[in-house]
Amino acid sequence: ITPYVFFLMKSLYFFQSIEISWSYGTQQNIGMNVIENLSIALPPLSEQLAIADFLDHETTRIDQLIAKKEQQIELLQEKRTALISHAVTKGLNPKAKRKDSRIAWLGEIPEHWRVCTFKRVANMSYGVGGELDRTLTKGIKILSLPNVGIDGTLMLDDIPYVDLADDQKPTLLLERGDLLFNWRNGSFKHLGKTAYFYLEGEYTHVSFLLRIRFNPEQHESRYFQLLLNGFQNTGFFASSKAGVNNTFNQSELENLWVMVPPIHEQKEIAHYLEKELSQIDKLISKIAFSISKLHEYRIAIISAAVTGKIDVRKEAA
Repeated sequence: ITPYVFFLMKSLYFFQSIEISWSYGTQQNIGMNVIENLSIALPPLSEQLAIADFLDHETTRIDQLIAKKEQQIELLQEKRTALISHAVTKGLNPKAKRKDSRIAWLGEIPEHWRVCTFKRVANMSYGVGGELDRTLTKGIKILSLPNVGIDGTLMLDDIPYVDLADDQKPTLLLERGDLLFNWRNGSFKHLGKTAYFYLEGEYTHVSFLLRIRFNPEQHESRYFQLLLNGFQNTGFFASSKAGVNNTFNQSELENLWVMVPPIHEQKEIAHYLEKELSQIDKLISKIAFSISKLHEYRIAIISAAVTGKIDVRKEAA
């Protein structure tokens, strides 16, 4: 009976039975009396064994398919990281002459590129400090940590408001082309994620996001967004000395050594990577969708078998 009951308890039928029997109280838990008094379908022992054997075979097959697809996503993510890293450190021309960057972890770079500290190419500043008042329904929209996805995408589902005085706006309002760098985060995986700001209207940002602003005539901010996210993907910020407390503050970022191609190359690299990464991300999304469908199918086939909607005797035959 045990293998059959094991699958029964993983079925949608079982969870729906609990929902029907469960009286919601002040605590979100399921008492033993709910489980003990559930009515379950209990076929003859021979059918229980047949159902368990059938589901063991089918779920193993589905799990193997899911594992293969998850491995495909991992490989695509590795390809994504490698593509960014190579483009922002080596450029797009494999025949370009190289020089020693004099940075141990970087190695050689194109001869005509500059290497300098980040403060030489951008201005940085912290945002609005203090707790957010999420009861506000008007004011200046403020971007916080949840609004920056781990891949640097701006997430716009829930944007709170903040009050800013007129004399604060010149230093705190965002401009198109600004970057938002997550310098402090409870999760090391999110440390260093960087978003490109492109929205219309008045927006500002919280103090845990550093605003990075460039002269658009000299530098392409999308190139530096890709560079920073490339560092983040490889775990550079999390493994740095500054990352011990899951921080990489303004001073550390200003003194970070960066590669600076001529602006036309910055734009070419940004355009090339956006095109290539878009294709990879579409593939990842497609595979992730198929994985979610396999999970749904796994639940459905378990539910169908333990409720007799699939005659496993015929399947076995």
